[in-house]
Amino acid sequence: SYNKTEIYLAADDFGDDQAQPIYFPLSGRVDEYLKHIPEIVEGCDQLLANGPVILDENSSERILYVGQGEVAHALPQQCDILVTDKATTCHMLALRSELQDNLPLTSLTHIDDTTYESCIRSMVYEHLAHHQDRFQEEKKEENEFSNDLINLQLHVVGGFEDIEGSSSKISNWLLRLLAELAEDFKDSIKMTLETCAISSLNDNGYQSPVARGLAIDLRTGEAFLAKVNQAVTGPASQLRAVRVWSGMKSLNIIHTSSSQGLRLEAFSYAPIAEMEQLLQLPDHILLQFTSTSPDVEEDGFCDAVRSTLQFMIEV
Repeated sequence: SYNKTEIYLAADDFGDDQAQPIYFPLSGRVDEYLKHIPEIVEGCDQLLANGPVILDENSSERILYVGQGEVAHALPQQCDILVTDKATTCHMLALRSELQDNLPLTSLTHIDDTTYESCIRSMVYEHLAHHQDRFQEEKKEENEFSNDLINLQLHVVGGFEDIEGSSSKISNWLLRLLAELAEDFKDSIKMTLETCAISSLNDNGYQSPVARGLAIDLRTGEAFLAKVNQAVTGPASQLRAVRVWSGMKSLNIIHTSSSQGLRLEAFSYAPIAEMEQLLQLPDHILLQFTSTSPDVEEDGFCDAVRSTLQFMIEV
């Protein structure tokens, strides 16, 4: 059995009145079902066909990096690109909302678990709040039966066919949560699934993810694969990495549409038992203790872990 959602396939060149709703299975894996929808598969193939764009200190764009466990909201005049990377079982979610001539708002987050419902809900509400005044004006100026809704575009990328099933668990939870939010906000927001490359859709056939980084251009709304050089992951990249180890189960909002700079909320952490021993472990063993997907981590993962652990010991 299947349930009709208030999430729609991208209408492309057709009118909004021709946009097709997406149905989700009542049980089982959502990603496996989406593999049978041609529009989803075509969009996924187009995204994954191009290698990641390298963003580094020589990039001309104004780049805002979003780390694991973080969320950022931004307007085109604040930065050009929101980006996150180094995802394996983690999922990356980008939202972009438009309403008439209002400035589009774009958000990006990088999640590693299924414990962030209130945070994802707050992300969507941020878009409603951004356009709320304009939305109310439109309703008054036209009539109470106006169908002019906030257009919220969804880009969901991440995960693969990992043995533990961690990816599919996040995929199921996230897509079903977005469907729930689409239903809750359907009188104000119309959600369209522009990009979906999750779990089995993002697997290279050898139990490894194809896409590990997602970027979105705030000027055009284009989403693309990306890989980020360490030089543009700051500021305070080490301190932000420590937060992932702190056990906090909320997303840190590092930037909003009214921000003048990056914000890192205060958090507490305690040294991890046997930290010194972890630092001495060879890579192949350290991976087993510190990664949800030790067989597919990128080069440099262990160096980053040791750097973070050393920072926690010293600070």
